[in-house]
Order: sequence, then structure tokens, then C-alpha cells
Amino acid sequence: MKIITFIAMATALSFGTAGFASQHETQEQVQHKWCAHKGGKHGKMGQKRAMHHANPMPNLMMVVKKKSGELNLTPEQQNALSAWREKSNPIIKQQVGKVMMLEKEIMAASLQGADKAALMSKVDEMLAVRRDIAERKVNCRDNLKKILNEQQYNMVVTAYQEHMAAKYQMMGKH
Repeated sequence: MKIITFIAMATALSFGTAGFASQHETQEQVQHKWCAHKGGKHGKMGQKRAMHHANPMPNLMMVVKKKSGELNLTPEQQNALSAWREKSNPIIKQQVGKVMMLEKEIMAASLQGADKAALMSKVDEMLAVRRDIAERKVNCRDNLKKILNEQQYNMVVTAYQEHMAAKYQMMGKH
């Protein structure tokens, strides 16, 4: 199925506006289409898939948001987490869109016969953005460790691990 999806995307990209993405789309438009393609809609599920696609780092803030009642967060912790989210989310979303846009450009350029040096330059650019996303996710993890107490942080990690185990178990059954 992944091969079919790849072939369909590659074919669509080679024909420009006839398919998945056009040369004139913004990062947000490409991200929206990718999320719709992968998640059936451009909502939280599609955004999560796009984020995981852009980097494999754990999204611990998602767990904190879902489990905030169980974590018994103090008002100070809630304020600190909210401030972090407001500062970080727009940057990460922009970077995820940039990764997706660069992937589209790399695929189109490759299909159009671009030379290796030009392709690898774009790949390096994409990898730099992915690295920055990963670094920001590590910073987020470290910030969580400062804001949450040890028990709260361990609850978040355990909930994330359980979520991912269930997700991969479901994927294995398809």
C-alpha cells in the first residue's frame, strides 16, 4: 500500500497541478493536503501524522494536554506549560510545513532530472529543518522535566509509551 501511495504521489507531482501538490502551493497548503491524504481530514489526527512524519521524537505535550486532570497540575505548572505551548507550537507547525514542502520540491526535482548536487543541497536543507525540530522536541522534554515533578513526568512517559504500543499494535493488524 505504501508503494502505491508513493507511486501515486510521485506521478501527481510530476504532473504539477493535476495531482497531490502544485509548484505554487504554500507550505500550509501542502501540509493540509498531506494531512487530508493521510488522516482523511485536516484536523488533529492529520496534524499529528504530519508531525510524526517530520520527526520521530515523542510528542509529550500531547499527553500532558490529554492527561492534565490526572496529573494534578498546579496553576503555576499549567501557566508554564501554556506559555511554552504558545511559544513553541507555531514554530514547530511552520517547520513541519517546510519539511513537507521541501520533500515535494525534492521529489519533483528528482523526477524532472535535476542533478545530484542540486538534489542533495535540498536534502541537506530538509535535514537541517528536521534536526531543528528534533532539537526543539528535546528542549520541550527537558522543559517538561523542569516544570513537572518526577511522578508527573513518569506518568507522562508511561502514558506515551502505552499510547504508542497500542498504536503500533493496531498498525500491525492491518
